[in-house]
Amino acid sequence: MTPSQEELAEESGSLRGRTISEIRRRIISADLAQDRTFSEAALADELGVGRAPVREALIVLSHSGWVDTLPRSGYRVKAMTLNELRDLFAVRLALEPQAAAAAARRAPHPEDAAAALLAHCDLEEQGTASAQDLVTGHYRFHRRIALLTGNAEFDRALRDVLLRTERYHLLDTVVRAANDEPLPHRPLADAVITGDGAAAAEAMSRLITQDQRRTIDAIIDSDLIRSVTLTPRPRRTDAVSKGARA
Repeated sequence: MTPSQEELAEESGSLRGRTISEIRRRIISADLAQDRTFSEAALADELGVGRAPVREALIVLSHSGWVDTLPRSGYRVKAMTLNELRDLFAVRLALEPQAAAAAARRAPHPEDAAAALLAHCDLEEQGTASAQDLVTGHYRFHRRIALLTGNAEFDRALRDVLLRTERYHLLDTVVRAANDEPLPHRPLADAVITGDGAAAAEAMSRLITQDQRRTIDAIIDSDLIRSVTLTPRPRRTDAVSKGARA
């Protein structure tokens, strides 16, 4: 299961919303590869829905940076680049510390919300979770912080940024790095739960900075790097052959 399947449930009330969620899920999981060009009709057949909801979904996704519109050729999943990754982390660093402080100021939180934050911390510290589970838990943890602010604009601004970041977190080399170097979320969880806004903002800033370094280093040190464009989960033989042709 990818991290987006549960978290995108808020868009499931309409056919267009469900179509947006499913296309975005396939992009995050690389089932829709970034080099693939497709038409509305082909994607509608693949999803088992009509062309109208697919067309509406692709308009939304093109405006929010998930797909590119190709004149007379259809659509293509937007390529992942180091520049985009740095931009996503810059947005997170600008917004998430403030969101963490805002969430802390609303303490005490419902018991189930606090328990969910702590459960992810326990998962990290046990050392037995799969790398995939850690990456999935990372998204859900940060999304819950945004929701705990009680500010719909925080959540709306961060939801798409966090989901687009997951495309990079789910690259095989980044998943391995997450397993080797899990990010410590407990100081942030404790600060949010106890209502310490300053500590929550500081812990969030530190986490995002560590995440950015770990993610970018893992990509640069791997076979994924192609100038500034990345290909999800390539086979090593493909990487070598493409590099030779370049």
